[in-house]
Amino acid sequence: MVVDRSQAVIDEIRKTPGQWLYHYTTMETAFVHILPTRRLRLSPFSRMRDPREYKQWFPGALGYFEGDFDALMPSYAESAARLNLLRDEFKLLSLTLDGEDLEEGQYGRGFARSRLWELYAGRSSGVCLILRKDAAVDTVAAQLEALGRAAHGPVGYRNAPIHTDIMFNFEELFAGDVDAIADRIAEQHLDKLFLTKNTEWEGEREYRFIVRSPAEYEYVDVASALVAVCRGPESAKDSEHALRYFANEFDVALGFVQWDHNEPMLLGRPLTA
Repeated sequence: MVVDRSQAVIDEIRKTPGQWLYHYTTMETAFVHILPTRRLRLSPFSRMRDPREYKQWFPGALGYFEGDFDALMPSYAESAARLNLLRDEFKLLSLTLDGEDLEEGQYGRGFARSRLWELYAGRSSGVCLILRKDAAVDTVAAQLEALGRAAHGPVGYRNAPIHTDIMFNFEELFAGDVDAIADRIAEQHLDKLFLTKNTEWEGEREYRFIVRSPAEYEYVDVASALVAVCRGPESAKDSEHALRYFANEFDVALGFVQWDHNEPMLLGRPLTA
C-alpha cells in the first residue's frame, strides 16, 4: 500500500517525541503572515502575557555618593526610563517542547497542549506549526547571532523574586551608559530575566529564542525546519483546503488535532483532496 507522504510525516511525529518544536497561532496569522513567508516573528518582552516580563524595570544602585543626592533624582528617573526602552531591545520567539515523561503519552506532546490551543490559537480554531527541533535550533540561532547578542534554550520554572539580582553602580547608572548595562544584562542575567518563569506557566513547556536588537520586531526564516501544519480541533473544515494548498506548495505535511473521548490525537491528512 502506498502511504501518503503527508501522513507518513505525521506518523513520524507521533512516534518520535522530543524531536520537535511547536508554535501555536491563529488561522488568520498563519494564512496572512506565517505560511506565505515561512517566517516567525520575535516580539519585545513588554508584549508578553506574564507580568514578570511585561512589568517595568526599576534600577537599583550600590555604592557611596558624596554630594546632593536629591539633585541626582532627575538622572535616576531618566535612567529608569532608558532602562525600560532597553528592555524592549530584547526580542522573544516562543515555541513549545514535548514533555519528557513518556508515561504521559499523547497528553504530554507539544501538539496536545489544551491551554496553548485556547490562549494562542483562537480557542482551538487555529493551527499548530511543527518544526524539526535540531534544524530549527541551528537555523534560528544562526540568524539571530547575525543580528546581535542572542541566546536560546528551554525555560526554567520556579517561584522566586529576581529584582535583587540585577544591581548597578552609581557611576554607570547616572552616566547613562545604557549599552554597558545592556551588555552586562545579556551576559550575566539573561537566563534569570528571560529564561525563567513562575511555575504557573510550566504547562507551556516553553523553548525560547532571544536576541537584542533595536528594531521593533525581528523575523526568522524557518522554511528549512517547518515539517507540518496542523489545524485545531475547533477549526473550520473548509480551512483544510487552504492549508492543503500551502502544504503542497512548500512540501510540508498536513495534520489535524482532535480529542476523542478526552484523548488527544494527531491525525495525518492527505495532500490530495
